[in-house]
Amino acid sequence: TSQSVTLTVGSYSTRFDVTTAVADRVPTPFSFDPISGVLVNTAVTSSTRTVNGINAPTPISIEGGEYSISGAAFTSAPGTVLNGQGIRVRVISSSAFVSTKRAVVTIGGVSGNFDVTTVAEDPVPDAFAFTEATNVTLDTWVSSSSAGIWGINTAAPVSVENGEYSI
Repeated sequence: TSQSVTLTVGSYSTRFDVTTAVADRVPTPFSFDPISGVLVNTAVTSSTRTVNGINAPTPISIEGGEYSISGAAFTSAPGTVLNGQGIRVRVISSSAFVSTKRAVVTIGGVSGNFDVTTVAEDPVPDAFAFTEATNVTLDTWVSSSSAGIWGINTAAPVSVENGEYSI
């Protein structure tokens, strides 16, 4: 839109014209780098993407996650973003192994995805060993040292031969 103002002092007049820019609420296309190898049911936050290409406050919304504008609290409620502000997305990974959760952020009609994929199920522990017991008295119970079980991300079956175990 244009607006003109004329200033007259005595017999001299001058005109001042102002033309406003057309509001551009369509940002430059954006996306968020996917993240894989995530544990199940884990909060995962994207890297920051800067909003570019708009010159007016522009609506932002999300499906399947939450967003944060310039470090503010995460929210899933619709909001407004300005040119130059940073956007991060947070998703809770799937409760299933090898499964992808997607959050879709929409700014001014342009959408960007953030995909988070969980790890494969791993019930096989890292190698572990017990210290051998020697010179043990006959007919006595012997307890081994404790062993830390690492490297699994799901329940694993436990069994023992010729003895008992305790967890």
